Amino acid sequence: MSKTFPQIASLLLGMGIVQLGNGLLTTVISLRMKIEQFPPEIIGLVLACYFAGQMVAARTLPRIVERVGPVRTFVAAAALLAAAALSQILLVTAVVWTVLRAATGYGMAGLNMVVESWLNTRATNENRGEVLALYMIMVYLATGLGQFLLNVASPAGFELFALATVLITLGLIPVALTRAPAPVFGERSSLGFRAPYRISPLGLVGVLGTGLVNGSFYGLGPIFARDIGLDDMGVSSFMGVTIIAGLAMQ
Repeated sequence: MSKTFPQIASLLLGMGIVQLGNGLLTTVISLRMKIEQFPPEIIGLVLACYFAGQMVAARTLPRIVERVGPVRTFVAAAALLAAAALSQILLVTAVVWTVLRAATGYGMAGLNMVVESWLNTRATNENRGEVLALYMIMVYLATGLGQFLLNVASPAGFELFALATVLITLGLIPVALTRAPAPVFGERSSLGFRAPYRISPLGLVGVLGTGLVNGSFYGLGPIFARDIGLDDMGVSSFMGVTIIAGLAMQ
């Protein structure tokens, strides 16, 4: 592991910075829709489109990686993510936010796909678990800490959207400057739901259930915290402590 860590440190740092911004952005968007008095069903639709964008990315991004390579895919995904984050404060309407949240999910999936594949190529069979554990620690720690950036400014303004965009953009730098060789992808293959269900029915059902819970918590948790009377510090603590506690349990 001592030989592998220097090769993946920049990837972990870059994704950590990106997750600081993305974690902040997710909470700010929920609170801003509450402030703008979006109907509950519209809030749910906008938030769900983030994951819809990730599902589309899972089907289309492998072809893009094959055509332009992982590094260019990472840069393009980060640019899309940053542009969508900043555009949301310029056009505060339900229709536009629905599209932009889907674009945000698509861009985030692109970053995850490239970095996780990159880490897998750097890891060996002996230390793969350690490498992926470090990655998950960085992701959840940064996402949890990103919640406390909510106290920098009011969700009713533009500052937090700008801060999230800056962090997402800064996350590009460590990855772009890394000396670790870019991953080389093998032949692409597809995998539907039936194959993993045959291998582990409980695993697939458990993952689907966890996704339902996590999606609801990340999107609606800030609104719930606000509805029970918590201020910005209370909302950030409610979200941040829950995320970091989940990390500690792992």
